[in-house]
Amino acid sequence: TCRQLTNMVIPEGITELGKTLFANCPVLTSVVLPNTLQLVGRESFYNCPSIESIVLPASLKTIGSGAFYDCTKLMSVYSQATTPATIEGYPNSYYSYEKDAFNTVKTKATLFVPETAVDAYKNKQFWQDFGDRIVGSNQIPCQQPTYELADFKLTIQSLTDGASIYYTNDGSNPDAN
Repeated sequence: TCRQLTNMVIPEGITELGKTLFANCPVLTSVVLPNTLQLVGRESFYNCPSIESIVLPASLKTIGSGAFYDCTKLMSVYSQATTPATIEGYPNSYYSYEKDAFNTVKTKATLFVPETAVDAYKNKQFWQDFGDRIVGSNQIPCQQPTYELADFKLTIQSLTDGASIYYTNDGSNPDAN
């Protein structure tokens, strides 16, 4: 089991996360999903109460039912896709209380999407349940925001699409050259 797992970086090239892959990981706080991911399987992050935010890559096509169910601290969902992924519901009414991937999250979490995609998310089944908490933003949080170079530490909280970051050890402006 993953009872002690606190963070996970899923490598590039992975296209699917299997059913219940990270389910019941109580101290999992950080997950970095690869830009190649196409499917988050059913209940992949079920009952991971310590995850506070997740960045869904633009490549994501499908999110399985209950994928983020009971992620009680999940307050920020960032989707990089301009076309919303399909969210699968449970196949029968027996599980209607967990009808979709974000069922226990969408009443309190904010969904950040590309500014040009707000209407698409507001009109897509299950995504539309985020309601007024669907926000257009071209800023996305960095997946690995802290970098250390010798005695220098750089922390980046978010980047605007197309932004560049430069570092020079002499304090000069690299754009001035």
